[in-house]
Amino acid sequence: MDCFRKTITIIVVLALILSSIAVISQSDNADAMEPTYYDAEVSPFTFPECEGSPILNTFKQADKTIDISVYLLTSVHVLSLLLEKQSQGVNVRILIEGQPVEFDIGTYEGTKIFRNLIDKGGDVHIINYAGCTSQAYANLHNKYAVIDTETVIITSENWTASNFSTTSENRGWGAVIRSTEYAQYMETVFNNDFDESRDDVKKFTEVYPDLTPYTKELSYKIGSYTTNTYNAKVSPAVTFENASIQLETLVSSANIRLYVEQLNISDSFMDTPVNNPYAWILAKAESGIDSRLVLNTYYDTPESHSSTDKVKSINDNTPIIASGSPQTYSLIHNKGLVVDDKVWVGSMNWTPESINDTRETNVIIMSQEVSDFYARAFILDLYSGYIPGGGKEVCRVTYEVEDESTVLTHIKGDKVILPDEPVKKSESIHTYSFSHWEGYTDGMVADKDIALNAVFDEHTALGDNVWYVYLVAVLAVIGAIALGAWYVRNRN
Repeated sequence: MDCFRKTITIIVVLALILSSIAVISQSDNADAMEPTYYDAEVSPFTFPECEGSPILNTFKQADKTIDISVYLLTSVHVLSLLLEKQSQGVNVRILIEGQPVEFDIGTYEGTKIFRNLIDKGGDVHIINYAGCTSQAYANLHNKYAVIDTETVIITSENWTASNFSTTSENRGWGAVIRSTEYAQYMETVFNNDFDESRDDVKKFTEVYPDLTPYTKELSYKIGSYTTNTYNAKVSPAVTFENASIQLETLVSSANIRLYVEQLNISDSFMDTPVNNPYAWILAKAESGIDSRLVLNTYYDTPESHSSTDKVKSINDNTPIIASGSPQTYSLIHNKGLVVDDKVWVGSMNWTPESINDTRETNVIIMSQEVSDFYARAFILDLYSGYIPGGGKEVCRVTYEVEDESTVLTHIKGDKVILPDEPVKKSESIHTYSFSHWEGYTDGMVADKDIALNAVFDEHTALGDNVWYVYLVAVLAVIGAIALGAWYVRNRN
């Protein structure tokens, strides 16, 4: 009998242990599925309109530290400002990819500025340097910075000369995120990758010991682009940590809208839509969720138009509404999503290499205002580059500003979203402030081909600069008095 009781006791104890392990395991899985969100203030922006100004402005405000991890950093504007901040006592650290595609950073003249920065006390490391035989990541594809362990800048775009100028034609998204907890998380990611004890990391001066300093004039220019700031919650999504599960969880949560703007979607993902990002968006579209995709078609030629064919195939064979590159931008370099009231911003392309082998940093932003900001930009891109197919009805909406027309192909039944407020050229002494679109009604739905005309209110330039009017009047009176006095003296 004692033997029987002992056996039963052992079985009960083992059952309790196993059940506890199961509960813990389920709890861990639940935690993996549920992102950790941090309170934040978020300022969203878009390329090319911003010309990098939000990044430069944030660097200007740095008091203690600037830590940057980026695939390509070739903007003299950025490097000049970083050199200035280092001279002011701000500790600048930079981690760059040593072998970006078709680009030798040692041959770019602006790379010499890294040497100037180092000479001023800055610290620059190279990961995947030329000759490296042990690579943890196929590439370091990040585009982020941590400032004062309080603020994070994250973008889809590299920090190149073109992206920080008026000549850029890349469509991309970015955000300035003020959140101490999120910044601390990203600082940990940075320190891990920056660590020179790693086999794949070396100091810049070890890789390029003979590179001389930059001797040309160093300067930077910050444009007039303005941002709005919104309260939000943010969650990091970093490859080799949690990015893939974060992306799947985000897409699977869509209940209202799912908008994706991507440089590339792997052929293998589309050919076999199983357990990959394309499969996830397709499943949501087939369940009735409003699912839309803008895919880069810039590289297509008359002889090779594989991306355009992908877009046509999606429109012909799936419920997804797909579009190619907009007329207004040469290259869709974005990797962003809008999912209901959440947004994904970052560097990760929808390819196996990017998701599985490359260091990528992304962030999920939970905010209705921020998601609406990006959704508006997305919809205008979609309309501008829409490639009809699959029986999806469309109509053309023409926006007339003076003698210039913009024509967007709208999906029939969609609400008409207006472009940015137009500006009418000044004529003579008059200026014009935008009033409204003639023919537009609030909440208007595109159900036929329509034309909308910009309506302007006229104001005199003098009226808008009344101080100038007073100054001219005073000077005229003084001049008249002086002239009268001169006339009286000379007459006598």
